[in-house]
Amino acid sequence: MNNQIIKKISGIYLFFFICLSGAYSQEFYVDSLLKDLSIRSNDTNKVKTLYLLSKYHIYGDSEKAMEYIKSSIKLSDSLNFPTGKAASFDISGIYYQNKGDYDKAEEYYQQSLDIRLKLNNSKLIATSYNNFGVLNRKRGSFETSKEYFLKSLLISEKIHDSLALSMVYNNLGLLMDNLGRYEESVSYHLKSLSIREKLGNKNDIASSLNNIGIVFISIEKYDDALNYLLRSLTIKEELGNKRSLASAYINIGNVYFYQDKFDDALDNFTKSLKIYESIDDKRSLAATFSNMSYIARKKEDLQLALTYNLKSIKLIEEVGSLDQVCSSYNSASATYFEFKDYEKAKHYALKAQKLASENGIIPELKASLNWLYQIHTALNDYKRANNYLTQYIQVKDSLFNESSNKQILELQAKFETEKKEKEIALLSEKNIQQELSLEKRRKMIISLIAIFLIIIISTVFITRQNKIKQKQRAILLEQKLLRVQMNPHFIFNAISAIQHYILKNEPIEAGSYLSSFAKLMRSILVNSKQDVVSIETEKQTLDDYLKLQKLRLGENLEYTINDISNLDSEEIAIPPMLLQPFIENAIEHGILKKKDAKGKIDIVFSEKNGKLFVEITDNGIGREEAAKTKTKEHQSVATEITQSRIKTMKQSYKKNIIFNIIDLKNEDMSPSGTKIIFEIPLIYI
Repeated sequence: MNNQIIKKISGIYLFFFICLSGAYSQEFYVDSLLKDLSIRSNDTNKVKTLYLLSKYHIYGDSEKAMEYIKSSIKLSDSLNFPTGKAASFDISGIYYQNKGDYDKAEEYYQQSLDIRLKLNNSKLIATSYNNFGVLNRKRGSFETSKEYFLKSLLISEKIHDSLALSMVYNNLGLLMDNLGRYEESVSYHLKSLSIREKLGNKNDIASSLNNIGIVFISIEKYDDALNYLLRSLTIKEELGNKRSLASAYINIGNVYFYQDKFDDALDNFTKSLKIYESIDDKRSLAATFSNMSYIARKKEDLQLALTYNLKSIKLIEEVGSLDQVCSSYNSASATYFEFKDYEKAKHYALKAQKLASENGIIPELKASLNWLYQIHTALNDYKRANNYLTQYIQVKDSLFNESSNKQILELQAKFETEKKEKEIALLSEKNIQQELSLEKRRKMIISLIAIFLIIIISTVFITRQNKIKQKQRAILLEQKLLRVQMNPHFIFNAISAIQHYILKNEPIEAGSYLSSFAKLMRSILVNSKQDVVSIETEKQTLDDYLKLQKLRLGENLEYTINDISNLDSEEIAIPPMLLQPFIENAIEHGILKKKDAKGKIDIVFSEKNGKLFVEITDNGIGREEAAKTKTKEHQSVATEITQSRIKTMKQSYKKNIIFNIIDLKNEDMSPSGTKIIFEIPLIYI
């Protein structure tokens, strides 16, 4: 095989590798490409060189990039080289995408996809789907974006294309971050990083580290975020890509801002701004101006902050990227709020809320609801303020919770642990290879020692991890229990009732209600930290809780708690607050939905055959009717937590708790309520 044929095959392979990678490698220097272009005849290799030159310039001198692309498309047509023409259309799509002309970008991406579908080339079809996914993510069309990414992922998995998989995982991670689904975002980014570290592409590795850092900013783990971002910056400085460096500066600036290091944040934002201005990236310029407005507000220069806000809004409305539009509106709302111009603040917050709600941009929806709550509070419109606060808490709970954060940190820890284990395994293998020239006895001794040490280390590590996980589960269970007891709906209703008494100038009733409420909260906080409490203590807590519910519901609720005369209520113990979630369920999902009768709850304690029996009976609408009004995603938190607590009690006390739920029926077999029966082995304090 002669040198010319070898060069031709190598050129074709290199071309397709570059087309699929999406990474703008710094290894292709302009001088060598220009020299190659000058000696090329009009053949397919010249198309490839023109493509590489356009790809090199697209994020720097984009107009020069388009000159090369026009030549590439023209030459591809004359040579009947559809693969080269499709790749050139991709660069054209990127050009218009960066300019914010998404419709024009879509036209070029579609022309590229049409060619690849005719060629029936799976790899290149996957690349086109990935391009459409990126385009729609930047537009803010997140569901459409996800559909295209999953199409690309399916093909890439089928043909075992590691490079394409790393890109799709990375883009899905970015998309999940936009949607506020941070656990999924980290999972995708770690998958991408794992593949990219195996492939060894520094630019891609830096990108993944940067993106993971962004997620940790979102969940307020700033030290972890800074660690990933600085690792990314080190690689990006080595590579020298302007756009990539600007992204690193703005993200590091965000971390410093949240750490109240405003001068450091401004320094990084300024570096980022200069780069984005030089490459005319309007979307990123808008984001940078928005961030700089927050610093100006912190430094109490409200006029400068407003200037930045208006620049940001003007730029981003031209581009039309929905998530960044919401962010800029929220930032403007914050500035007008500081100016005490509440009408304009409300105007921008409502625009952000509408756009975020319609497009599922949860992080920005949370921010807009928070500003609307503060604005209406400042306007003394407490009814609307309370409504927005309720919505804000619901969105915040769905977006940002301890369970999700724990899972994200566990994913990170698992990834780092697996990475270290692989490094140890590779190091051990290298040492073994170096020792192959030594005598067999020495090799065997070293191998046995290494295996012995690994076994010991693994045993200690696994034992330690199990203890940590068990402790984490116990803490998480306690947090879940406390959140269930301190139900936001109940707290809001209680506070509203107190407010009602105050406004009606009934201080005695308000004081009584507030005292009962404080007593109940104290009981919950104290009891939730105990493994068991006396029956008398539990009975008193339930009585306090039901008194508050009766104050709230009036004649629509009656309840009884038996006097437990056959039990030593001070000596016999029960897990704290085991019953309250079911009582709350009975009220919220059973009694409150009755239309023609008063609600009633009866709680009975008794002892039989060395066991404590507790029955909770209500005359609500029953589980079957209640289920019809619940959403598809609804799950019984009370049942879930109770099962977890029973498992923990069994491990701690070697005793099992049994509980059953019975659906009560009338004579005509219609639902007449629910009965919960607990069977608990006697535990003495």
